Amino acid sequence: MTRTLDQYFKKLNPEKTTLTKLEIYIHAYFATSENQTVFQVASSEITSQSPSTFGRILVIDNPLTVTSDPGSEYLGQYQGMNAYSDFTESAANMNMNMFFTGGEYDGSSMSILGRQPVNEEVRVLSVIGGTGFFRLAKGVVLASTLSLDLVTKIGHYVYVMYVVTPAAGRVQTA
Repeated sequence: MTRTLDQYFKKLNPEKTTLTKLEIYIHAYFATSENQTVFQVASSEITSQSPSTFGRILVIDNPLTVTSDPGSEYLGQYQGMNAYSDFTESAANMNMNMFFTGGEYDGSSMSILGRQPVNEEVRVLSVIGGTGFFRLAKGVVLASTLSLDLVTKIGHYVYVMYVVTPAAGRVQTA
């Protein structure tokens, strides 16, 4: 899928748009500990009996880094909510924001929205906006699980993102 997206985005007019391809790593700490970054804040009366965890709502504040090593250069936080709303498949409807507090995008943010079937190898999400460097952003996120340890309840993920913004100097202001 990455090759297809690379070919698609090469067709964009560089005079009108800027394509930014990012690879960002997310580290989720589900376990109850001082480092916990994912919290279940709500469930429905059927969540515990549902094979898809229907009605489960998580609030998330995960660190972002430049490599799969959680100790690598810190970029910011991945913040938002996941709501499980499919009766038959474990799939989260995601409303997330990447807030950059380090690296070249310091002070910028990116909004990500979409349905994420958790058992798919590659999940496709949408970039629907942003601030700073990512003002007026749109794009595609290919989300993959690198590892998920069911004993320690720690997950590591990689997001390959293709983000299109207006070319420098092309944003019109009123």
